[in-house]
Amino acid sequence: MNTPVFSVIIPVYNVAKYLERTLQSVYKQTFGDYEIVIIDDGSTDGTAEILSKQTDARLRVFHQSNSGVSVARNKGIREARGEFIAFLDGDDIWVCNHLEIALKFFRDYPEYKWFYTRPSMVSAIDDKLVEFGIKGKVEYRAVNWFLGASNDPMSSSCIVHKSAICHDELFPLGIKMYEDNVAWCRIAMQHPAIGVANCSTVQYRMRDTSASHKYSVKMLGRDSSYNGAFICHQELYLKKDCTPAAKLFFRFYSLLNWWGRIRGCSLLSWKDEIRQRKALNGAFLTAWLLAGAYVNHFFCLSYAKIVRLQFNAVVRKMKKLSPLYEVELGVREF
Repeated sequence: MNTPVFSVIIPVYNVAKYLERTLQSVYKQTFGDYEIVIIDDGSTDGTAEILSKQTDARLRVFHQSNSGVSVARNKGIREARGEFIAFLDGDDIWVCNHLEIALKFFRDYPEYKWFYTRPSMVSAIDDKLVEFGIKGKVEYRAVNWFLGASNDPMSSSCIVHKSAICHDELFPLGIKMYEDNVAWCRIAMQHPAIGVANCSTVQYRMRDTSASHKYSVKMLGRDSSYNGAFICHQELYLKKDCTPAAKLFFRFYSLLNWWGRIRGCSLLSWKDEIRQRKALNGAFLTAWLLAGAYVNHFFCLSYAKIVRLQFNAVVRKMKKLSPLYEVELGVREF
């Protein structure tokens, strides 16, 4: 059996409403030497029925009990036969020359092992998804992922040469939030330079339950469920081959998380409720609770300010270093 150029890994879980359109965006690719590896993570909404009706010979479907997106993606990687691994979520779509644009990058610049285009966010409510192709000049450049690309939620836009996936479980198990970022960090530890095009070839659906909706830099400071990802960050931070750029990245997100978490601990939001219950609590306890809330708020602001100062220092260093790692590569016509 011939080895396809691309293996398109699509983990799916209860995306029956969107899956057909996602698959059509793959079928319509202008470059057709690929396979599609779908991991159905225990869907219960009719997703399996849609998959059973697909007739494209390039598609392979694997079913598993619900185990999470990391398990699904890791299984897809193990089953992949292609030279490059292209990730796509079951509710997102590609423009028709997404793979063609990526392939020209890899063939022109083989020294780079992964590539992405910046995503476009679209609402799943009005469903304003437009199927089109990129035409005109596409500019390619390389950036340090830790400094110039890490803010992009890019699971559906990331394509990786299979040789760059050196971790047995690229996507960490037992982590429900930010698991894709940990995977990209693991790749970037060995291949920090990533190719990027100046166009968007991926459209992310913003659903309440989707990973792209849950991913938010602001949420990093409000949700303790990100803690598992930060533990993985720390493990990478402590490695001997962790570069200064990578260390700055790990500190950046850790400090951002603590800044938000500390600010979120303020009890001052309780003050109106405390006053409303004065008759139940009594004047003394009400005064004591209000005083405690204000003291707590003062210390939270003080701690947050100290963290923020360190955070700002890291940001300045990242901005100073970032241009040093950027390389303008060239322009291709599409």
